[in-house]
Amino acid sequence: MKESIRTLFANAATQNPTFLETRTSGYERRNSALYATRDFLHRQNRAQGESRLPEAVFLARGEIGHAHEDTSSHLYVSRGDARILIEKGWAERHRLAVPRHYLVKNILGVADTYLIIYAPRDETEMAALEVMLRRSIAFMTGQEIDSIEWKLVV
Repeated sequence: MKESIRTLFANAATQNPTFLETRTSGYERRNSALYATRDFLHRQNRAQGESRLPEAVFLARGEIGHAHEDTSSHLYVSRGDARILIEKGWAERHRLAVPRHYLVKNILGVADTYLIIYAPRDETEMAALEVMLRRSIAFMTGQEIDSIEWKLVV
């Protein structure tokens, strides 16, 4: 599973180089993470005046998510997806994610829909993680993408 997950995250950037890249995670400096490129975020802000991208992408400085050595992952997802993933037992809210309605100011740079996604155990669950990552990318960038190859390095 470790290699499949690493391949999934790396191939997301390789397959979509105009707006995705990998860099060291800003949250966990020992893991590689998937990001919306700085250039893409800058272009989106300039083209639209006020960005239509979610507040989370700017709070996270473009980081969409990353995988851990234990094969769990952290991903930003939409509120609707967060609710579904939590209700289905696939994920839980990150303990530092501060819901928007809380009076406590979010000083840690973790938006309310930052989830820990439980580790996939087989190919069926790997395929589900691929869908979750695609939906996360769409939420954070506004860009729909094709399937991400996770069995082979692209």
